[in-house]
Amino acid sequence: MRTGVRARAVRRTLLPALPLALLPALLPPAQAAQPADAGRGAGVAGVAGSAGSPAGYRVTERGRGLVVTGATYRMTIAEDGFRYGFERRDGTAVAPPHAVSGLRVKSPGDAEFADAESARLVTAGRSAAVLDLRLAGGGSARVVLRPRARSVAVAVTGLPASSTVDLRTGHVGPAYGLGDHGSFGDGRPETGTPCSGKVEARPRAELTGLVLDNLTNQGSCKRFVSTFAVFPRQSFAEVLFAEGQKRVGLTETENRLGVAGAEGVDGLHYFLGTDVKQLYADYRGARHAAGYADVRPRPRMFELGWEAYGALGWNTYQSSVEETVRDFLDHGYPLGWGVVGSGFWPGERGNPAEGTTNSFGMWDDTAEEGRDDGLPNPRYPDPDALKRLFAGNDVALLLGARNNFKAAKDDGGNHNPVTDAGFMEEARRKGYLLAGPDGEPVKVTRAQFPSGASYVLDGRNPEAVDWYVAQTRTWGVDGWKEDTMLYSPDLWRDGNWNALLKALHDAGDAVMVRNTAYSLPGDWARINDTIYGTGAVYHEDPDRMPVNLLNIAASGYGNLYPDFVGGTPGKAEPTDPAYRAYFARNVQFNALTPVLGFGQGPWRFGDDVAADARKLALWHDSLHPYIYDAVLDGHASGFPYAMTPLHLAYPADERTYGLVDEATRRYEWMLGESLLAAPVWGSDFATATGRDVYLPAGTWIDVNTGERHEGPVTLTDHEVARGDVPAFVGGKGVLVRRVEAGSSDRLEAQVFPVTRDSVYSYGDGKRTSRIVNANAGWHAKSLKVLDTTTGRAVDFSVDPVTGAVGFPLRAGHDYRLVGGRS
Repeated sequence: MRTGVRARAVRRTLLPALPLALLPALLPPAQAAQPADAGRGAGVAGVAGSAGSPAGYRVTERGRGLVVTGATYRMTIAEDGFRYGFERRDGTAVAPPHAVSGLRVKSPGDAEFADAESARLVTAGRSAAVLDLRLAGGGSARVVLRPRARSVAVAVTGLPASSTVDLRTGHVGPAYGLGDHGSFGDGRPETGTPCSGKVEARPRAELTGLVLDNLTNQGSCKRFVSTFAVFPRQSFAEVLFAEGQKRVGLTETENRLGVAGAEGVDGLHYFLGTDVKQLYADYRGARHAAGYADVRPRPRMFELGWEAYGALGWNTYQSSVEETVRDFLDHGYPLGWGVVGSGFWPGERGNPAEGTTNSFGMWDDTAEEGRDDGLPNPRYPDPDALKRLFAGNDVALLLGARNNFKAAKDDGGNHNPVTDAGFMEEARRKGYLLAGPDGEPVKVTRAQFPSGASYVLDGRNPEAVDWYVAQTRTWGVDGWKEDTMLYSPDLWRDGNWNALLKALHDAGDAVMVRNTAYSLPGDWARINDTIYGTGAVYHEDPDRMPVNLLNIAASGYGNLYPDFVGGTPGKAEPTDPAYRAYFARNVQFNALTPVLGFGQGPWRFGDDVAADARKLALWHDSLHPYIYDAVLDGHASGFPYAMTPLHLAYPADERTYGLVDEATRRYEWMLGESLLAAPVWGSDFATATGRDVYLPAGTWIDVNTGERHEGPVTLTDHEVARGDVPAFVGGKGVLVRRVEAGSSDRLEAQVFPVTRDSVYSYGDGKRTSRIVNANAGWHAKSLKVLDTTTGRAVDFSVDPVTGAVGFPLRAGHDYRLVGGRS
């Protein structure tokens, strides 16, 4: 029995299996008369759907099996073993059948799995085909297929409660994605929690070899939960939507998704798109239909940011926060958001009686006798002054947020009515907490914070969500860094955070997401904490960061945050030469991601590091319009435009498949449609000066030197100084930039001489502009830039290093480059 989940009684009533030859009689005449697929059937007419039907599929017989045909695929099903696979309509293999069976089941009490032995078609209608399966040992199961034009959904029913169920094809690869779990090493199906010391960081992005028997939220590095995997070589993807214990096996012999502790499967989808972007569009539609909604990110959270934890650790206090924020502003950093994640609540730090993020509206603003924590007493004597500092400098103030409440003392918790008030009791009385079969709150016995047992808000209860959001209004701030870490027991309620975070965002708040299942219900997602080190454990492994980020991106989201620059403080001093090198390369790496945030002030690391860091920060800030446009494109399409792994941006180029690997450290991605990022990053940060850089087909311009390269080409040991921007312009070849730091009132478009006959679309969420390259060349004397909205020519300049054509851009106006012949 799973904690917090009530089992349902199962009634195992199976329809009689029917011979294939009788199937046409079950269907309306118009469907039964559909012709068999030429050359592939064996005398049985197509029996379901038509070109205009909702499903748009056909079922035909092929030897001792069936063929389900959609617009972009054929799903082949062998009668023996329910061995299914996928191929293109032209016969090109996509996913071969499993060598043994397509389904295996382990019933409660059984030591071994029972493989499917045979499959018989029961019926096929306009929206579904039903098959009955016989399992080894005499068991049975029912499979329901719901084919669509470019996808097939699979459900399995008729099994005892608490069964383990796996559906599988043969090997498919290369594979990418699976959210946070895509950063886990091979060979450890049971990983334990928290992560450092128990989870080995994955040395590469490609997933073959990964086997997980309990893919679920377990806190720490297991909080962005997804089973989505994409196979770019085959334009194929898959996902299993489930809240409970999920199973994954991506090996040299099989491609497996399954569940444990369940009575069946309902939510397995296979996608067979016309291209990779179509896969992501279809996946977006499927997850929304399954109840995993996204929200449209807001531009504020893509400004430069700051986190108190990165500078001060857990023990924040008002004067230190205000001093550090002023220092960043005085050093010329146009901050747009800042986070105080801990310590703002009442009570002595480190005392189990202290408050929590759910001591709603209760700041540590009153002195308390007897404290011995070495911090100011009180820590936040004037919260309104703190809010005025942030608001007066147009910096959004975010607080830490968690959805777990201290449990009552008689239940193992440390609830204190003085520092926690009566919020937990109210939530419990109103039924707003996750409950077990006995109706009592589910008890988390181990969490990162608070100490002792805790209860968890029921995110699937709309009244509970509304109540929680109403309580957060009492803090009077702009948003939240969500950072719950629940270790044991497993709740198997991975989507429990989604509705709550979406509701906070819908209420107008900025939301940093850490816990979520499948969707992104906030402005962006953060990978787990980064800590200075050379790879001794998961969090201290710099090579984990690109693998983690790019596999979450492959899971459908490019608006990602690599954690603050420099990592969690306390491992080394800013005067340590190795830590200075780490910090300098970390700024460089993070500046090429969609979100750049700081903790410690760069000026603490010496004048050279400070100058380089500010240069990179201002470069990132100048690209805010371009980055936010890519974020909006990703939200609308489902494709991770803001941070695109090269194997997705160039899926037909097999040389991109193995780039993200700590053996070579060729960590590359597209930042938007025009910038290829190639930072010098990894555990060798103290000594590395360059990397081999692969540039796909097309023209690429080094943003530092203006040097042009024609891809595909590998630049051997390409050196990048610590203060330089390790990026190349190619692709669409257009950047939209700010003229003034921290403000998007005035914009400039830069069109680089890398392509012609292309169209770049820029949007800010309200207005859209199109920039059309219709020029015959790039000769400045004959080149013209036309504002086609006004019909007037626009003055432009040519960058002397890169040759980029720059001109003022008015959002909502369209532009066209013409002429340019030498």
